[in-house]
Amino acid sequence: MSTTATAGSASPGRMVARGALILLPMTAWWVTRTFSAWVIMWTMAGSEFAALKLVTLTAVDWRTASWSRVLAYLTLWPGMDAGVFLRDHAARSPVARLGELGFALLKLCGGLLACVWAARNAGVGSPLLVGWIGMVGIIFTLHFGLLHLISWLWRRAGVEAPPIMRAPIAADSLSDFWGGRWNKAFADAARRFLFRPSVRLLGARGAGALVFLVSGLVHETVISLPARAGWGGPTAYFLLQGAGTREKCPRLDLDGNLDRRAAAPPLSSAFCPSGHRPFVPNPEPTPPMNAELLLKLASLTYLGLIAAGLLMPRVTGLWAESKKMSPFAQGLFRTYYAFIGLCLVGFGLGSWLFAAELADGSTLARAVCGFLSLFWFLRLYAAIRLLDVRPYLTGSWRRVGYQATNVVFGALPFLYAWLAFRR
Repeated sequence: MSTTATAGSASPGRMVARGALILLPMTAWWVTRTFSAWVIMWTMAGSEFAALKLVTLTAVDWRTASWSRVLAYLTLWPGMDAGVFLRDHAARSPVARLGELGFALLKLCGGLLACVWAARNAGVGSPLLVGWIGMVGIIFTLHFGLLHLISWLWRRAGVEAPPIMRAPIAADSLSDFWGGRWNKAFADAARRFLFRPSVRLLGARGAGALVFLVSGLVHETVISLPARAGWGGPTAYFLLQGAGTREKCPRLDLDGNLDRRAAAPPLSSAFCPSGHRPFVPNPEPTPPMNAELLLKLASLTYLGLIAAGLLMPRVTGLWAESKKMSPFAQGLFRTYYAFIGLCLVGFGLGSWLFAAELADGSTLARAVCGFLSLFWFLRLYAAIRLLDVRPYLTGSWRRVGYQATNVVFGALPFLYAWLAFRR
């Protein structure tokens, strides 16, 4: 089928759909304004999602598609590129391997486990810790798990439905992160209906800033409005992100594609807090962080580090290179390699089995935590300044793994330092 937009940008269908962008959220707010905050949040998000679905649908020649496909686009697919989804045949043969299904299910199950843990510990543990784990659990359940599974099912059925989340942890800049890796659905809609119409009037930079401003305002309606607090936090956050993408990556083409080859601020600034308050108007004072629980969570990250260490020789061809050494040097290298691996095993097991002892604040516990903090600070320095692994990051999975290990290298030294020096 042809999905080219029909002529006449002011057609009745499009005018109704655009009017729904205002009327549906306003109606949702009016109906649920006396309800609980979480009900208002989900209703507002659902109304805005439905309105945007209508806008994207009426922008293409949807009448030539089957009613079942149109209904599926509106209700069973979170993406916003109607022209691609409604094609009779995918332009490219969709790839949906069984391994990808397993990965989607793993993320979904992991997110559900985190949500269950947060629900069971709500009101018992530290609200800050429980809230963060619950939020991460929701993101992995919905954004990375369920949406990936839906994409896999559609592609398995022969429909072009690329994943909404495209390995955002593999992004090498804010431009790459927001330009198509995080929430591709909103990125596609914003590029078509907001960036392109305004770029000739405002220029590429101005249009890009407008997209981030509108994104902030949308998040105000689904966070600040239900919470009745934290006004301006989401908007300030997204404006900060927009400024970050312009800092060292100013080139935007007329299609709204960011120049991802240029350097940009560190990706970690994509996650800096927006200063938003929770949905509780007057939260109770936050009790101290559960140090024992944090240590046990940290010990689990050692499993990933050990796995990375086992895979590293194969990726870098380390064993083949070591064979060029003298027998003594080769044996010494393998001994140190095994020694480091055993250290990681010992650090991980110690952090799990002796979490209570390491968290009790004794002199010995502080000394051990201080040593581990120094160890991981030096390892972080080596990762940043000494070890250039870029020639080996030839695929998305390798980049994801590398970024994940860097996150661990950055978190462990501060955790152990906090345990060593806290009062």
